[in-house]
Amino acid sequence: MKLDYSGSVNTDIDRIKEFNKNLVSVISEYISDEDTIFDVKLILDELTINSALHGNRLDPSKLITVQMKIGDSKLKIVVADQGNGVLADMPIRKNNKEFVGGRGLSIVDALVDELEAGFNQIICVKYL
Repeated sequence: MKLDYSGSVNTDIDRIKEFNKNLVSVISEYISDEDTIFDVKLILDELTINSALHGNRLDPSKLITVQMKIGDSKLKIVVADQGNGVLADMPIRKNNKEFVGGRGLSIVDALVDELEAGFNQIICVKYL
């Protein structure tokens, strides 16, 4: 395992932007491909902002937690919030006719190789 990171940020859009900027700096030490770094920045922005808006309902007392693991061949990102959650069996893949989600999840889905929704978290994997 090259990187095993976990951190959290209060639900405040400005803090989230700074938090994500710092995360991108961290992964830049482990991933040299600029396109992949751009994708990860977009994934983090979409998932953390969605968590702030839809999960935590902009409640500044609630946290958003991000876990990132970088191995030899993949990057795993888990973003969780303290909101009421979604149904664990909610279809989120765009090729599913029952797809639930807005543009944010569609963007993330297009950028990752695996995408899964849990109660109040999104797990995605991007192969490197």
